[in-house]
Amino acid sequence: MAQDTDNNPCDTDGVAHEHSLTLRRVFDATPEQIWTAWTTPEILQQ
Repeated sequence: MAQDTDNNPCDTDGVAHEHSLTLRRVFDATPEQIWTAWTTPEILQQ
């Protein structure tokens, strides 16, 4: 069965495209503090 793509606003050319998602978060900390928190399991759990 053929899919009707005329009514699908997300499909523009009928080809699947790779998607990406970027999340950013700003911390009030130095890069060293962030690295320590990220690489120390006890701190990361907080």
